[in-house]
Amino acid sequence: MNDHTNTGPDQETKEAWRRFRKGLAGYLAAMTEDDHLLIEMPSTDDDSGLTTPYAQFAVTEGDEIRAELAGNGVLLQWHRLDRTSERRLARAGWEVPDELDGPNLHRVAAKSDSRRLALLVSRALEKQYAVPHPTLMSVQGWGPNAEHLGDIGLPVDPACLEGEAARAAEELIEVPPPGFATPRDQLVAAVALGLEAMFEESIEQDADGDFPLPGQPSPIYVRIHPELPIVEAFGAVVTGVRSRRQAAVEASLLNRDLPLVKFAVLERSVLAALQVPAHRLEADAFLEALPMFLTTVNAVRADLSLRTGARS
Repeated sequence: MNDHTNTGPDQETKEAWRRFRKGLAGYLAAMTEDDHLLIEMPSTDDDSGLTTPYAQFAVTEGDEIRAELAGNGVLLQWHRLDRTSERRLARAGWEVPDELDGPNLHRVAAKSDSRRLALLVSRALEKQYAVPHPTLMSVQGWGPNAEHLGDIGLPVDPACLEGEAARAAEELIEVPPPGFATPRDQLVAAVALGLEAMFEESIEQDADGDFPLPGQPSPIYVRIHPELPIVEAFGAVVTGVRSRRQAAVEASLLNRDLPLVKFAVLERSVLAALQVPAHRLEADAFLEALPMFLTTVNAVRADLSLRTGARS
């Protein structure tokens, strides 16, 4: 596997979002029923009453965290979510706005799940609301935990704080954001968000830049091509085949019967791969095909192992 490590501005942006998620998760876990948190983009001079993207948080009577993202009904026109972004947020578990719950997208999570909630919020702000860098946002908070607002790592409104904490906020140095994320970064993020929603857990890229899928009988990885808008799932179906000639015959038969999944023999393993062209801002086509790929690989594993004398 090739190493596509990026050490430029895009890598710095990625690290900045990681720091933001870590700080947000810690703050959310410590919130009480008297706390309220608001993270928002700078306001404009528009007098329509509409707003820029924001996320806000409060603790319910059941000691859970209610998170909200700005809905299209309150957003300025050029910040509104398109249908693709709305669909992605819904797939990630966000409830759509309604008359009962108000104009914002929302979800409720246990405090013990604050890390995952912080991840979902940051992914939404970065990828669906097109916030290019977390330091472009500011934070406001009210309640006992507000003295720790600076731990989130964003500029803090000093009016929310008192005494030493307010003075520290006034002295906070804002980090100028680097360049915008590349189209490939946007596709990687879209795939990551879709995988997290599908498997209901955070999936980090490994040293090769691949996403290892959890809960599979044998290792399966998802990779975004370094140069082309292609998303690929791949893995070894069986290993240690006794006859490579027989394995090649079986792979050929599988390719004939299952045209969407490509099987190949590499040394003494039979590999399977699914490649889906994906627009740089769209990962849905791949995510919709991934369950079919996993089902196919698992369905042929036992029979292929028997026919080739391999270890399944």
